[in-house]
Amino acid sequence: MAYVPPASGRATIVTTLNGALITIPSRRNWFIILFLGAWTGGWAFGGGMALLNLFKPDMPVLARGFLFFWLCGWGTALWFVGRTLYLQFRGNEVISVTRETLSITRPGRFRTTQRNYALNDVRRL
Repeated sequence: MAYVPPASGRATIVTTLNGALITIPSRRNWFIILFLGAWTGGWAFGGGMALLNLFKPDMPVLARGFLFFWLCGWGTALWFVGRTLYLQFRGNEVISVTRETLSITRPGRFRTTQRNYALNDVRRL
């Protein structure tokens, strides 16, 4: 009977002196990438127009205040869209196994989190 080797997956496994390092790249959602890419083009145009209007000398004070408030939200949303697109292309989940610990580093929307577990406490992996 001939054995069939398993298919190579998306993950890369590197063995180091301390243990194993497993890197799993993020799955690409091409609809999200294309939609957010097109959306960002229109978003940047709208933000540029708002910035131009913010510095017009004949703009009323209340309108200028609202526009400044709107631009703060615009910049925050732009950061989230940029982070989402970055994670679609470069986001990696990294699992590190040493003799004492199991560490999982996972990128998130706001920040990258790392969780460390004592290897003696890990069950049903």
